[in-house]
Amino acid sequence: IPKQDWARFIGNSAPVYLLRMAQQDQRNTKLGFLFSAFFLGPFYFAYRKMWGWATLAFVLYILTQIPSFISIMFLNDNPLVAGLSAGFVDNLATAAVWVRLALQIVCGLFALYLYRRSAGKKIKALREQAPSPAEYQAKLGVLGGTSIVGIIIIIAAIFAVSLATMPFMQQDYLNFMGLYLNETRLKVGLVSQLSMVFSGLL
Repeated sequence: IPKQDWARFIGNSAPVYLLRMAQQDQRNTKLGFLFSAFFLGPFYFAYRKMWGWATLAFVLYILTQIPSFISIMFLNDNPLVAGLSAGFVDNLATAAVWVRLALQIVCGLFALYLYRRSAGKKIKALREQAPSPAEYQAKLGVLGGTSIVGIIIIIAAIFAVSLATMPFMQQDYLNFMGLYLNETRLKVGLVSQLSMVFSGLL
């Protein structure tokens, strides 16, 4: 794939991405740490229109939040978790923190490789399907680039999950919503800040 095609597909961050891809080639490695993917996980993949990986990362993110919700329910003497011991709940919450950190590290290390593979397949498919070189070039930027809508979808999905769990949380629902709102505000803030500070990595 010519560099100009990559640049048109990637968008404004193309210089940094192309440099990082060249470094991968030189080192013959799939690793290439992206801070944005490390901190933002599903938001990064959705922002880069990698819908399958965004969905997987989102599901894993939700699963690692379950121990936190159990802890909230346990502290509020929710009957749904009445049979659990304090030690088990603490250990579960601690394990979830480490699993979440491991997932963040994996996302940070392999996001560039996954994006490169995903983008490469899309570019090659478009090149085969486009009726003319002019149309191929015109559609490159549309097919690639970034998606603010993707970030909005992830935020909406978080709220949808929180609403779906309302019947199970009972009196703990406000605490549950507060946890999600705080995390959502943090991640939206990180998206904005990292877009400016690490714009080349998004």
